[in-house]
Amino acid sequence: MKGIVLVVDNERGIANAAAIVLEQQGYCALAAYSSAEAIKILSRVDVALILSDVNMPGVDGVELALEARKTCPGAKVLLMSGIETAETINQRPGCELCPFQVMAKPFDCGQLVDRIGELLH
Repeated sequence: MKGIVLVVDNERGIANAAAIVLEQQGYCALAAYSSAEAIKILSRVDVALILSDVNMPGVDGVELALEARKTCPGAKVLLMSGIETAETINQRPGCELCPFQVMAKPFDCGQLVDRIGELLH
């Protein structure tokens, strides 16, 4: 097994599809449909990587990533966004020089698998 990846997206279809693709590539993938659900999982499971959409209702993906650093400090973070970039995220309060990677939407499954492989190896 290559490590546990937590996929977080309020669009269930996206979260489930990404988890299925990652499972097919040998990862253990868990899907969460909100930041609150993801935080509960992170309190119980040591994940290698958090793959999260940035734009979600309530606590967004960036806020989730900042919170996750407290409970899973060793976890890598890959944020997905069609709007935000690493530069705009680093301009947010508390995010200066954050080690979060950002993957621009849209992307295909191969790009996702390659990017996660790069981050975890």
